Amino acid sequence: MSSLVEELSAEAQRVHEATLWASEAQYANCKVWRIADTIIGVSAAVAAGVAGVAGLADLITAKLAGGIAIVSAALGAVNASLGAGRIASGSTVAGNQYRNLQQDVRVFRYVELQSLAEADATDRLKQLIIRQQDLNESSPVPSALAFWMAKRNINRGGQKYEVDGS
Repeated sequence: MSSLVEELSAEAQRVHEATLWASEAQYANCKVWRIADTIIGVSAAVAAGVAGVAGLADLITAKLAGGIAIVSAALGAVNASLGAGRIASGSTVAGNQYRNLQQDVRVFRYVELQSLAEADATDRLKQLIIRQQDLNESSPVPSALAFWMAKRNINRGGQKYEVDGS
């Protein structure tokens, strides 16, 4: 194997590792924001229901029912302004795109690299790096909790394949 092919392989491995971490972080970020969306959304709905039913049934005072309704509206506003559902969806898409890139890099490194001319291999790696950079720019920024969850999943063997013997 030539020195250039070894360097291309090493750089492809770096891209693969970066996309592994990025995909896991995006999937974890999706989980975090879906949970936030569910908790805030359900809380707003429950508060609205309690305010309406308890207020109409004269189980609580009109002022208390109004206060609970205001809390419900505030929760709905917080949920809408956070855009938790949008962030969760964006993280799912980004996670899938990173996973696709990860697989393409793995195929390049282990299947294609040895049979490509050095110039073609260099161009192919550059294309993969451009895809990675585009994803890095367009993807939601995962939270610290999402990074911790991703690290835990990777360390527990999340993305190990039986065929690799690991």
